[in-house]
Amino acid sequence: MIIRVSQGIVRQPYGPLNFVAHAHCASMQQYQLTYKGKTVEPLEYYRRFLKEACRPDGRELTEFRTTTINVGSITTADGSALVKLGNCTVLCGVKAELAAPPADSPDKGYVGK
Repeated sequence: MIIRVSQGIVRQPYGPLNFVAHAHCASMQQYQLTYKGKTVEPLEYYRRFLKEACRPDGRELTEFRTTTINVGSITTADGSALVKLGNCTVLCGVKAELAAPPADSPDKGYVGK
């Protein structure tokens, strides 16, 4: 985690920033981030990280999150993948069935119930 202080940006061990976005104005076109009761403007916030060549989660700008891909993770699906990118996990499964198209529209696909 990076903590903004008056002298600049201080790197801290990785951890959640726990920012909560809320509307800055009634039109909701501008937003502010609140961290421990203090308000930070998003553009200023990210510009400071770019100036220090780091990301809000402590990684360098060129440093990637750990990524893993596990294909075939759902044994009952015809195709599946489990993808982990940092703390984000996505699971996708596909079940397919071969079927003849309806006689009245042979150029159309088939969607089951």
